[in-house]
Amino acid sequence: MNLRPGDEGIEKECEYRYINSQLEAKTMHLLREADEILAHGAKSTNDDLCKASLTNSEYCSSLRQSVDTVEPTSEYLDKDNLNTASVDEVEYCDEPDRNEMNDRNILPEAAVGLSLKAQNRYLQAKVRVLLEENQKLNSQIAQQNEEGVRMKNRIQELEDERSRLHRVTSSHSNQLEKMKKSLSETRSHCSTLETEKTNYKKDYDSVKRSLDQQAAEIKALTTRLNRATEECDRYKAELEKVRSSTRENVDSLRHNVDNLMTENKRLERQKTELIGAFKKQMKLIDVLRRQKMLIEASKCLQITEEEFLKALDW
Repeated sequence: MNLRPGDEGIEKECEYRYINSQLEAKTMHLLREADEILAHGAKSTNDDLCKASLTNSEYCSSLRQSVDTVEPTSEYLDKDNLNTASVDEVEYCDEPDRNEMNDRNILPEAAVGLSLKAQNRYLQAKVRVLLEENQKLNSQIAQQNEEGVRMKNRIQELEDERSRLHRVTSSHSNQLEKMKKSLSETRSHCSTLETEKTNYKKDYDSVKRSLDQQAAEIKALTTRLNRATEECDRYKAELEKVRSSTRENVDSLRHNVDNLMTENKRLERQKTELIGAFKKQMKLIDVLRRQKMLIEASKCLQITEEEFLKALDW
């Protein structure tokens, strides 16, 4: 299927518009994803830090409260163990948290009635558990920090991708403008071609009508020529007949002419003979006329016979 230049330009413009819209949608999606990742990472980091800080604060306050509430005069208390536990436990507490929550008891109700040694073992076990939880929280914080770094790198990549997509979009926009300009030129060219096509079609219709008219005239001339050829053949046949009949007539006429010539010669001879006889008769008539004149003259003159004869001899 053959396409016009205007249709091809429209298809290219639609294709570039579709690609541009896809790139814009992809850019917006990546930006939203980056914002969500940043917000989630910041929220998780803040929650973990707050939780860790609160846990450490509560833990230190509980340790201080338990140390303050233990009686040193108990018979079951080992003074060295108590001092060591107190020093080790106080090292995990921050200075701002020493005066907080001094009145809270970290022992459950079931452990209140136990001996100080049992409570100490309970508190040491609880310290170990809290230290493990603190270590887990620290590892989680490190993981969150690493995740934050990865998110920053991802954001940087997204920013680079956004810049690249922006450049691509700008390039596509420029190409789209060029395509629009080319499309406008193509449309004007198409309009010119349509006008030329209309003019050519009019010329074609005129030439076609002229050719049809000439074809009709040629057909009529061919018909007339065929008729003339048929008449010519008929006339040739008739002419051949006339020639044969004329040839026969000429032969007969020639024979008649020969006969007439012979008869003419005969008549000429007869004419000559008649003229000679006529001349002789004229001479004879002349002689007779003279004789008559002489006779009349002799009668008038009464001449003699001898004189008359002499006159005749004259």
